[in-house]
Amino acid sequence: KFIGLCLDSVLRQSYADIGIILVDDCSNDYTAEIALERLKDRDAIVIRNTERKWALKNVDIAIENNMSNDEQVVFLLDGDDELLSSNAIQKMMDKHKDYDIVWSNYQQSDGKGSCSGPLETKPVRLAKWCMSHLKSFKRGLFLAIDKKEFLDEHGKYLKVTWDQAIMLPMAENINRDK
Repeated sequence: KFIGLCLDSVLRQSYADIGIILVDDCSNDYTAEIALERLKDRDAIVIRNTERKWALKNVDIAIENNMSNDEQVVFLLDGDDELLSSNAIQKMMDKHKDYDIVWSNYQQSDGKGSCSGPLETKPVRLAKWCMSHLKSFKRGLFLAIDKKEFLDEHGKYLKVTWDQAIMLPMAENINRDK
């Protein structure tokens, strides 16, 4: 239902150098077909899983297998999210000149919700969770995470709180000025 709006909001961005990796994690709502149609004129990668992998494993595989430069900036956007401004990516890329991790304000469809600002509490895991939608980081930071952070007590990829499993270790490992 939402993937078309999500992709349209990405395609409307003023920032031109956007690579898109879309993972269809066994949806039954024609996500891949809608994506392929919307992205037919773009250099995009559409991955269709035959078994459900959940978000964290999909992000890990997509970054490891489809990106090669540690300075590349990764943006994570859920299929039901929409960028409200056509210059959202540009604004965040401008911030990436000085920062390795950038996240944005968000607004829920009911008009509520907003969170942004610097992380001021140490340790980071005790700070108010603010790294929500839209989050971005440099690929090298992601690759430096100990993959144990991604696994539950049974050695399986986390199915929930995946965004915290990614963002918190990176925030802990960066230079506080970056």
